[in-house]
Amino acid sequence: MIATEQNVSLPVINPDSTGKSNTFVFAGKVDRVEDETIIDYKGCSDPADFIHSQKIGCQPYYYAMAVEAACEITIEEIEFRLVKFPSISFCGKDNGDVDFYENRCVEWLKGDGKVVEFSFVLNPARLKYARRKLWAASKRILEARRTKHWMTNESACKHWNRTCEYADLCGAEADGADVKWLIEQQFEVGEFLHPELELNNIDGKEIISHTRISMLTLCEMKHYWRFERGLRRLWDYAESRWLGSAMHVGLEAYANEGNVDAARKAIDDWQQQNPVLGDANNYVDQQCAKARAMVRAAAERWPL
Repeated sequence: MIATEQNVSLPVINPDSTGKSNTFVFAGKVDRVEDETIIDYKGCSDPADFIHSQKIGCQPYYYAMAVEAACEITIEEIEFRLVKFPSISFCGKDNGDVDFYENRCVEWLKGDGKVVEFSFVLNPARLKYARRKLWAASKRILEARRTKHWMTNESACKHWNRTCEYADLCGAEADGADVKWLIEQQFEVGEFLHPELELNNIDGKEIISHTRISMLTLCEMKHYWRFERGLRRLWDYAESRWLGSAMHVGLEAYANEGNVDAARKAIDDWQQQNPVLGDANNYVDQQCAKARAMVRAAAERWPL
C-alpha cells in the first residue's frame, strides 16, 4: 500500500515505439493504493461537477500508469473520496469561537452529497489516449521552445469566473511594452515549479504534471509564464487551493498518527508556512477551522 501523499513518476515515451523517453517525466502525488485501487481524496466546491469531469479527464489514468510503473501492479479501479468545501459563514451564531464554527462545519458536512465516494473501472482505450496525450504535450513544449512561439488563447483570459493572473503580462507584451517592471511589482519566481511535489526535476528530467498539461492545453502563454518562467503572483492564495492543500496535510498526519489531534496540529503548523489572505476578522482561523472540519468528516466517513 502506498502511504498518503507519496510521489510517483513515469517516463514520458512515444506510445508507438519502444524507444527511450525524451526530456520529460510525468510526476504526481497519490494518496493511497489498496489492492488494485487508487484512492484519491479531494476537496471540491461541487462533488457532482467533479464526478462528471473525471468521466472525461485523463488525470486518473496518468496516476494509474505511474503507480503501475512504481509498484509493478495493475491498477483496475480509481476511487475518489470527495469532501465539499464548507460554504457556511463564520457569523454571530459562533460568538467569535472558531472551535464552535468548526463543529458547525462538521455538522454541515453530514448533509447529503457533501462527503461522498465515487469509483470507476479504468478504460483501456482511455489509458492509451492518456499515454498519447502525455507524449503530445511533451513534444508541443519542445516545439514551442524551438520556435520561440507560444500560442495565446483569448478565451482563457477569464476562466472559471476568474481573470487569468497573467492577463496583464500578456497584454503588455502584445503592446510591445517592457514587462520587467510588471514582473518585479507583482510576481515572484517560486522555489519549485511544482510546489505540490516540492520538485523541479527527477533524475535530471523535466517534470510534466497533470496541472502542467491542463495549463498547456488551456493556454500555451499561461503555461509559458507559469512553467517556463516560473512566475507566481505575490498574493496568489486562492481559498479553494489553500483549503484543499490544508485538508491533505491534515489527512496525511491522520493517516500516519491515527488520530485527529495530529491532523489539527499539522494544519495549524502548515498554516504558519502558508498564510492565506483575507480582510474579514478571524479569516485565517476560519480557514483552519474549515480544513479541520473536512479532515474530521473524512475520518468519520472513511476510518482507518
